Amino acid sequence: MIDDDPQLLALLRDALRAAGHAVVVASDGPEGLSRYDEHRPDVVITDIFMPQRDGLDIVLQLAPKVKVIAISGGGRIEGLDYLNDAVQFGACATLAKPFTVDVLLKTVNEALST
Repeated sequence: MIDDDPQLLALLRDALRAAGHAVVVASDGPEGLSRYDEHRPDVVITDIFMPQRDGLDIVLQLAPKVKVIAISGGGRIEGLDYLNDAVQFGACATLAKPFTVDVLLKTVNEALST
């Protein structure tokens, strides 16, 4: 999971672990790509708006090698829909913040089952 918000990252990490998932976290895009190379997870969850390397770049780098779920609180800015762009770039699913843990777990489980 890649997100520059440490509180959200910890909350989602704990929720995914409580549901039985192994979780590796990263606080930015470069670290996330490095962690991906080290651990080769089945699903990558990435925020769209992050410093250094944004989530759309992560989606372009990793899809279709791995299922990518893009998340964002920005969603639509000045007529641009970044979550829709993430799907166009290869994300298997998107979630607009705020979302519930149940929705996240359902989305992760759906990604793992396809």
